Amino acid sequence: KEWFPPDYPDAFFNAVLNHNTYRSILALYDTSYKNKKATIILGCLLYELKELEFDYVRHSIVDWFQDRMSLYILTFGVINEARNKGVGRGLLEKLIQISNQNSNVACIYLDVVAYNDQGIKCYEKNGFQRVATKKNYYDIFDKQYDAQLYYYYVNGGKPPLYLKKKIFSCLQRMSPSHTCRKRKQNYKKVSDADIDIDVEEKEKDKSLI
Repeated sequence: KEWFPPDYPDAFFNAVLNHNTYRSILALYDTSYKNKKATIILGCLLYELKELEFDYVRHSIVDWFQDRMSLYILTFGVINEARNKGVGRGLLEKLIQISNQNSNVACIYLDVVAYNDQGIKCYEKNGFQRVATKKNYYDIFDKQYDAQLYYYYVNGGKPPLYLKKKIFSCLQRMSPSHTCRKRKQNYKKVSDADIDIDVEEKEKDKSLI
């Protein structure tokens, strides 16, 4: 429960142990106790290779015809005694190294429960960007919690160009109020110019008299 607070079914753990769907990176510590060698797992990062979803990755038409992939972190944890000692950073750096070795991978992403301040701090410190919030995504001990969605871009992957502001500004330019306002400004400029011309003409007329 220290590493897996969500209630995963037994099928999940069976798949982790018996199939190649999921892959893991372990932080191990070799020690000895009473002349017996032992290996302690300090941290674990479990991930899978998935087809790239373009919701949070910038893409072009060409990308639709390429086998672009992503790495999804299913779970990531460090035992309490080994936290704040660089173990988590080492696991993330190893995953980034793995992703950089596969040019088809455009990003690494994960969901983290919103109250996990320490985990969020770790991700942000290592270059992950928060891109969205998933409401009531986690069911932990019969309570609903939001999830924060984080992305790390690799191999030329980039966050998408959100067009909301551009579209909004274009709609503003097309709106009747904006057109009327622009016409008023142009009308004022033309009117001022006409007044100047009239004054000059009157002054010329006076000189002729």
